[in-house]
Amino acid sequence: MKIVVVVPAYNERENVGPLIEALEGQFASMPHEMHVLVVDDNSPDGTGDVVRGAAQRWPNVHLLSGEKRGLGVAYVRGIRYALDQLGADAVVQMDADFSHDPADVPRLVAALDAGADFVIGSRYVRGGKAPPDWGLARRAISLMANLGARLIAGLYRVRDCTNGFRAIRGSVLGTVEVERAPRGYVILMYLIYQALSNGARVVEVPVVFSNRTAGESKLRAGDAIEFFINAWWIRYDRRETFYRLASGGLSSVLANLGALYVLHELAGVPAAAASALALEIGVVYSIVWRQAWSVAARRPAQSEPLARLLWFHAISAPSFLLTFGSFVILTGVWDVHFLAAQALGILPALVWNYFLGERLFERLWTRLLPASAGELERAP
Repeated sequence: MKIVVVVPAYNERENVGPLIEALEGQFASMPHEMHVLVVDDNSPDGTGDVVRGAAQRWPNVHLLSGEKRGLGVAYVRGIRYALDQLGADAVVQMDADFSHDPADVPRLVAALDAGADFVIGSRYVRGGKAPPDWGLARRAISLMANLGARLIAGLYRVRDCTNGFRAIRGSVLGTVEVERAPRGYVILMYLIYQALSNGARVVEVPVVFSNRTAGESKLRAGDAIEFFINAWWIRYDRRETFYRLASGGLSSVLANLGALYVLHELAGVPAAAASALALEIGVVYSIVWRQAWSVAARRPAQSEPLARLLWFHAISAPSFLLTFGSFVILTGVWDVHFLAAQALGILPALVWNYFLGERLFERLWTRLLPASAGELERAP
């Protein structure tokens, strides 16, 4: 198997030479054709010159230079070059600063040999470790970023979504739309999401993460913010889909609360009955919203409108009961204002829909009513 280790580098002159030498030492005992591809973003410190010198010593060392446009773009360039120009059967991703131990490369590749499609060097499985000298803030950022990736993007089974130490089969990367990958650190989460969505077998191998000993860290606070924002767009595949769901959900809540106000405050309908009717109006509004968006997107008309209406009501039943039950308790026990009670009651329903209801709806709808499946979004 031909394996290319892709190493993005920017101003890593002090690290890249020793890293290549350490990798070559590991390659000597590995039963594969191993290569190193350094993706240098025109580093002003002469990183590229160091790689050129190493390539004269080791013919399996390659340099790919280009403009500095972020980690995501560097990885896309490197992956594409490794697959298309070097003919890689698999790609190993790792950092240039020795935070990823070259001695762990054979262990990641061994997991590929054992049948895995996508191997993650994980700090957060048994045997893995983050640096003990990480400050509280750095440790919290890492844990929160991983928790966000798992909950927001739906990568529940993956413990370490943010470590860039991976080994990935070329056949898996061939199914990933790498050109659409985000530019920043979020590409690490994007590749996992795409691989899982395409049925890849993802395995985590414990590794010990180390702090760099030379040079300066590239991670900034803005990268963490970008990571969380992009997690939503990755979960729903496209920004368009995220905007549709967000705007549809918000306007459905407003329709619900508006109907409740009219029914109870203006028409004098008893609070509990008004709450139930407003919830029904919200459900119908959601159906109309989805249909209107489908028409705007020029998607085919739904072939089973009555079945769709009944099925959507069936799937919405748990959300309805959660919201209505909360409303009755909040207004009857604690005398909460009826609008506030309805709004608060919507929160547990949102949690249900996000973590379970959405997946249940998608899987059952696709299975039972395949003519409508084109409207649904993929979930991992």
